Amino acid sequence: MARTTREIYDAMLRDKAQRSELAVLNSSSTASIWRLLLWVVASAINVAEQLWEAWKMDVDVELAAQTPHRVDWYAAKAKYFVSGKVLMPGSDQYDLAGMSDSEIEQLRIVKYAAAIEGRDYSVLYVKVAGEDASGRRVPLTAAEAVQVAAYMNEVKDVGVRIELVNKPADLFRCSVKVLYDPILSPEVMRERVRSVIELYVENLEFNGEYSNMALIDAVQRVQGVKIAEIEQATVEEYGTGVSRGVNVRYIPVAGYMKPEEVIVNLEAYSSYERI
Repeated sequence: MARTTREIYDAMLRDKAQRSELAVLNSSSTASIWRLLLWVVASAINVAEQLWEAWKMDVDVELAAQTPHRVDWYAAKAKYFVSGKVLMPGSDQYDLAGMSDSEIEQLRIVKYAAAIEGRDYSVLYVKVAGEDASGRRVPLTAAEAVQVAAYMNEVKDVGVRIELVNKPADLFRCSVKVLYDPILSPEVMRERVRSVIELYVENLEFNGEYSNMALIDAVQRVQGVKIAEIEQATVEEYGTGVSRGVNVRYIPVAGYMKPEEVIVNLEAYSSYERI
C-alpha cells in the first residue's frame, strides 16, 4: 500500500538527522525552505507510489483474467461472446473500437454462464442462458447457441472438449406443510408462503445449489409462520417428462429452475395440547 505524504516526510526527516553534513539545516519552522522542499518531494513520491499501486492492481486483474485451465475462466469467456462479431486473427479478443458500452452490452447475449467438469473429467460443460425483456433467465435461440458453441471451441485451450448446455429451466414442484398463527388469514398466509418459495427458486445463483433446508429457512422467515416442513420436492429436466425427488439438495441441469407447482398445506397453530 502506498505510504502517505506524512509517512514519507517523516522518514526523510529521520534520514536527514543521521547525516552530519546536513546539520546546518536546523530550523524548526514548518515554513523553512528546506522543510518545504522535503514536503514537496514527499508529495511527489506519494503520487508515484499511488500510481505504482494502481498499475500493480491492473496487472493483477489482467493476469487473473488470462489464467487458463480454470472453469471460471471458461464461464467468463462465454459471457464475453459478442453476437455478430468475429475475433481478431490469432486472438481471443474482439475489435470493438468505436462502439459504446451500451452497444456492446446489447450484443453480449450470454447473460449467465457456469462451467463444470464432467465426472470423468473428459468433458467441460458450459451452461449458458440469456435474458428476456423482463429480466428472466431464458435459453438462447438455436442459432445463437450454435454461434456461442463455435466461439467457445475457438477460444478454448488445446485438448479441452467443450459441450454447451443451453436448456429451458428445470421444472420445480413442491408441497410444504405450514403451521401458522391463526390470527392471520389463511388465504394471506398461503399467498405469502407461495410467493417466498417462488422467489427463492427463481433467484438462485446461476448453477447454484438448491436445498430443502434453505427453502424451509426462507419460509420460516415469513411473518405468521410457526413451523414449516417439506412434504415433497421434485424436479424435472425440461423435455424429459421424468420427475425425481429432491432428498437434500439439487443443482439444476439447465443452471436455473422455474417453479411450476407450489402446494401450501396450512394448519392453524395451537400451543395447547389436544385432550
